[in-house]
Amino acid sequence: MYSESSYKIEIGMTKPWKFQKRDYITNTTLPHLFETQVLLYPRSTAVVFKGKRLTYNELNIKANQLARYLVTLGVGLEKTVIVSLDRSYEVYIALMAVQKAGGVYVPIEPLNPESRLKFLVEDCKPIVILTQSTMKNKFKNCKQEVFCLDTDWSKIEDKNEQNLNVDIGEDNLSDLIYTSGSTGLPKGVQSTHKNRINALNAWKEIYKLTHEDILFQTTSLGFDVFTADYTRSLCLGATMVPSEENFTMTQNASIDRMYELLIEEKVTFAEFNVTTIRKLFSFVKANNKPLDFLRIIVVGADAWYLTEDKELCEYCHDKTKVINSYGMTEEAVDSTYFDRSMLKNPNDPILNNKSLIGIPFPNTKIYLLNDKLQSVKEGEIGTMYFGGPNTARGYLNRLELTQQRFIKNPFVKNNNEKIYNSGDLARVIEDGVLEFLGRVDFQVEINSKRVEVNEVEAAIHEHPLVREVLVSGLKNTSKDTVLVAYISCHKNKKIDTGELRSFLTEKLPSYMIPTIIKVLDTFPLNANGKVDRKMLPIPDEIV
Repeated sequence: MYSESSYKIEIGMTKPWKFQKRDYITNTTLPHLFETQVLLYPRSTAVVFKGKRLTYNELNIKANQLARYLVTLGVGLEKTVIVSLDRSYEVYIALMAVQKAGGVYVPIEPLNPESRLKFLVEDCKPIVILTQSTMKNKFKNCKQEVFCLDTDWSKIEDKNEQNLNVDIGEDNLSDLIYTSGSTGLPKGVQSTHKNRINALNAWKEIYKLTHEDILFQTTSLGFDVFTADYTRSLCLGATMVPSEENFTMTQNASIDRMYELLIEEKVTFAEFNVTTIRKLFSFVKANNKPLDFLRIIVVGADAWYLTEDKELCEYCHDKTKVINSYGMTEEAVDSTYFDRSMLKNPNDPILNNKSLIGIPFPNTKIYLLNDKLQSVKEGEIGTMYFGGPNTARGYLNRLELTQQRFIKNPFVKNNNEKIYNSGDLARVIEDGVLEFLGRVDFQVEINSKRVEVNEVEAAIHEHPLVREVLVSGLKNTSKDTVLVAYISCHKNKKIDTGELRSFLTEKLPSYMIPTIIKVLDTFPLNANGKVDRKMLPIPDEIV
């Protein structure tokens, strides 16, 4: 913890909060790390999907053959290749092949509408598109070659099986992941091998990951956590178990089958988005099933409250670590981590409705700043800025936006160092951990009073019948801003909105109680498994 009496921007004066410096070796590449695992564990299972197991040696051979073919097409350093495949072990062959060729993989969820696919192809200008025959028609109007891994493999099966010798540097791009943009157009985040490898080393240290771990993957191909799982399994010699259904894209995916698969494959590590873990928890609670076989459970991608954390831990082993991770694509997925052992008194009821995101991962710099780029005092709310070796190069073809969000670090002498403006609000609580308070652009003014919608959401979430909640400030027909709460209930439960308002009167001032409450069966999700705000139904009272 640091304390400062003056907040002028002076070099060396403002220091990153709880910075943990590490001298990780990053002057290598992801393909090199993977090839090292192939030498160490050639017969170990790299990926298992629907009963089919692929060893490290088998995956390496296929990736080498495909990589050599990609090189003949012109794939090399900084050259992009779109990878758009359904859940299968071929996904991992494709991703590794692109990187072995020195290229930049662009993971795109096949369920994207054709208009979005068209934009992505035009924006990143790939050399080739790797997909499956069932999806080839989606790219019928593209001028690039479309290679289907399931039907075109005969073209390359006689290619050399040995590792390639491509001179890839740590500062070369590893991947390009698209995230939603405020203008309505996706923006491509450019991450380097150095970004990925520093993050990998931090996960390895904090999560104590080894080649003996078995990782479960639930997220969609285009989500940054997919790349995180891919990296921390195949570059550490562990086993990857993709879920048989896409839980971030499929509303009616089978949670009971997910649970069975976790048991069958003896999974030790799993990262879930908040929506999926809530469904899994409802299942284990209703069926009195344990989660004590998992060594690490990571929850991320949205606000996760301490009261939920406590309830989940009741179904886990005493040694199971339940981690709330926070981060963004621009910072190699994860920037902070939290577990209850960080708290002086985790049973303090005051903490129940807080979304705590903990402390920074090693080598991650965090600054809590005000609008003038000055540090805020402990306990005050500030915008989180991030820096260090995880910080991405910027956005593809979006120079102005890159310059707005990736700014020169004003607190160091090295003018080349950038910090990223996350647009997220947080504060340091007394226990010395960060409390997440939502987006800067989600702040709402009601009758000239500023409202943090996360605080309203947290209060609603305390109601025992509420499973999910989202609060927005919208204009009504009189052009006044009012709070609208969208909620969903636990399975087979119903809630009376009048009773919910009465419940909230004991927790919130009147101006913070939503004017409109809409009860939904389920929340619409985007390709990354997060709530799609644009698809929420608009109440009649709203313009």
